[in-house]
Amino acid sequence: MFAEIFGIVIAGSAAWLAAYHICNMPRVFTKTASNPGPHVVIVGATHGDEQAGFHACKRVIRLLSDRRIRLWRGPVTIISAANPCGMLLDTRNMPMTRLDVNRSYGTGAMINQKLESHVDKADWVLDLHEGWGFRAMNPFTVGSAIYYGETRASMDMAMALKNKVNKMIQHDSMHFVSVRDRRKDIPIGSLQAYANAQSKNYILVETTGLYNAQPLAVRVEQMVVMILHCLDLLGMLAH
Repeated sequence: MFAEIFGIVIAGSAAWLAAYHICNMPRVFTKTASNPGPHVVIVGATHGDEQAGFHACKRVIRLLSDRRIRLWRGPVTIISAANPCGMLLDTRNMPMTRLDVNRSYGTGAMINQKLESHVDKADWVLDLHEGWGFRAMNPFTVGSAIYYGETRASMDMAMALKNKVNKMIQHDSMHFVSVRDRRKDIPIGSLQAYANAQSKNYILVETTGLYNAQPLAVRVEQMVVMILHCLDLLGMLAH
């Protein structure tokens, strides 16, 4: 199956090995402005069945590549597909190994080591996911929420992003809320735990997207608005 998907014509175990290495290659785009500034790392499609993050990242990459928005300072690294094969096959975990990428930071897993090499250089991490439900309606759900890290700057950014994105949402019950998870509730091996351990400025965006609870276009637009507003607030975009 993987040989067919990736166009690999090598037979037997060699094809499996080639596909394994391809699946462990996150899709990474980096653009650096001529002026120094904060380094922002944006991570999408960590879970392959949460695809709005991938499409939002690709749209921002196109905007930067076409110079429809201009980066004025600092580097931005956009990992559009942290789990490329999971995204291709619409599965939460990595195919073949069934690794949950967002429970494997700090474990030495090959793909996580590659992701960590970017996160370790970051001043800010934007982690794009899709949850279920609307947190404003039900506090036991995770969707339509912005979870922030342990720095004061992270909290301030989460509030600003919430206010920005809610302007495009008509119904109060579907508004985003900002939340700081209790440390004991943060999954071990998650990017959130890894970033917090390094005192990174960290933002986790959870749209309401699982089971297509909202149209993909809506979720992608919400993420793009928040990504661009974050970069703008950090003074990274030219006007």
